[in-house]
Amino acid sequence: MKLLPEIRLRACERTDADRAYEFFGDMEFRALVLPGTIMPISREQEVAFIERLVNPKDKEKAFEFAVENERGEYIGNCGYFDASHKNRTCYIGVGIGDKSCWGKGYGTAALRKLLEFLFREKNMRKVLLNVFAFNKRAIASYKKLGFKEEACLREQIYRDGKYHDEYTMAMFAKDFKGG
Repeated sequence: MKLLPEIRLRACERTDADRAYEFFGDMEFRALVLPGTIMPISREQEVAFIERLVNPKDKEKAFEFAVENERGEYIGNCGYFDASHKNRTCYIGVGIGDKSCWGKGYGTAALRKLLEFLFREKNMRKVLLNVFAFNKRAIASYKKLGFKEEACLREQIYRDGKYHDEYTMAMFAKDFKGG
């Protein structure tokens, strides 16, 4: 596998709000990561969102990490949600909001670190994610890490005047080759 950039996962901080507002204010970024109608957001909405990340209700069920590049700059987020400790499963997501980092392996590197944490520290057995069919760069990253398609929800999301499929992909701990 190609050498991935150095990244660091850390807890989200209130000081991330302005940069996160830049990321989520970008309609192209929002279209790749959000399923609903892509509407503008206010700075206050983003500050409230970051506040929920800084003080999560239940870290066992969900947690969002800030992603930093090799220079210590906040470039996006990744995290897990809907964790089931009975079934040892969870869903994950990643969003690299800094467009200068797109296509350079930062999302793949962040997910690899997240998977290491989930499989080796949280003892997850299976990790799942959802991705829109038009997000080819993300799908390539997930496949590179070893995710396999488990389901296709046909014409699930309406974006840019037409319907698109949404895939559910998964990886088992026994198949993880990271780290």
